[in-house]
Amino acid sequence: MRKLKAVVFDYGNVLSLPQDPRDIESMALCLALETSEFLNLYWQFRLPYDKGEIDAGEYWSEVAALCGVMLTASLQADLVRLDNSSWSRPRREVLSWVESLQKSGMPTAILSNMPADLQKHIETSCDWLPAFTHKTFSCQVKSVKPEADIYHHCLDGLNSVPEAVLFLDDRPDNIAAARNLGINAVLFTTPEDTLQVLQSNFQLPCLNSSF
Repeated sequence: MRKLKAVVFDYGNVLSLPQDPRDIESMALCLALETSEFLNLYWQFRLPYDKGEIDAGEYWSEVAALCGVMLTASLQADLVRLDNSSWSRPRREVLSWVESLQKSGMPTAILSNMPADLQKHIETSCDWLPAFTHKTFSCQVKSVKPEADIYHHCLDGLNSVPEAVLFLDDRPDNIAAARNLGINAVLFTTPEDTLQVLQSNFQLPCLNSSF
């Protein structure tokens, strides 16, 4: 059983619930697209947006241009609002465990690919965010997972070595990159299944209680 000194969480699909299909449909409707077509365009330019290489206007202009739509200020505002909302539903069972870790004195951090618009939104709307010891957002550090730099930024913020940190993320490529750096990384699937993996491998406060 490995003893740890910090736990790091991805944001989307770990601390927050997956995007609701209705949010996707609403964004697609704004651009007169089928949902599947919209999703292909949505992710095509997402990493540059997450990385802060382009802003919301540039990102949504690229998406709109490929479907023959002129991006107006009003349309951009609607898309940003819907996008932010789609990532803003907290996963309460995971946040409950996070709170238990924090009360036990265990440092916690967020390591997330996230555009500046969403980062600003959650900073003002999530009352649980300030309790995290450290937050690394891709838009601020100009690096995205699975690039090594963003992991190093998080480790530096925690003042910790990789082998003392547990990282939870829902993407296998991000998990592989973390493990290559020596971080204890576990793929987040469901809260229940993830809890079983953690209970079998790590010494952490409150693991005897479910998410």
